Amino acid sequence: MSDGDFTDNMQFESLRRLYRYWQERRGSRRMPARSDIDPADFRYALGNLFLIAVERDPLRFRYVVYATNHAARRGFDLTGAYVDEIPDLELRAFLLPIYERLVAEAKPFHAVRDDSLYDRLHHYEILALPLSADDREVDMLLVLVEYFALPRERD
Repeated sequence: MSDGDFTDNMQFESLRRLYRYWQERRGSRRMPARSDIDPADFRYALGNLFLIAVERDPLRFRYVVYATNHAARRGFDLTGAYVDEIPDLELRAFLLPIYERLVAEAKPFHAVRDDSLYDRLHHYEILALPLSADDREVDMLLVLVEYFALPRERD
């Protein structure tokens, strides 16, 4: 799939902007390093961003930054915690294979997803981008999640 096709499938402009930024920062490399990324460059997305450290032996994912808007919506902040400690088992089962795939393939991931939490439907779009200090081994993930507004149920 070409980069144009990849971004054409994105519904939020913030995801397209972050993906283009990631592309620009990586240049001719497979992926940029964390040191190439400046959060001041994407203030438009900061409340919806996760920065996840990749640890090895065993492979685990630790939240360095847990999106503040996401924490407010979900009712928990996992900054410093591991993905395998997420209290929502369904969400954990969804995220772990994505992050494992990102580490294995070193390629961006994009999806539109629905899930329920506290008997309420959530419809959102996710973009996950690999980062690497040596351009070989993924050592961090940059993830942006944007929620769609859902119509309110009538009483």
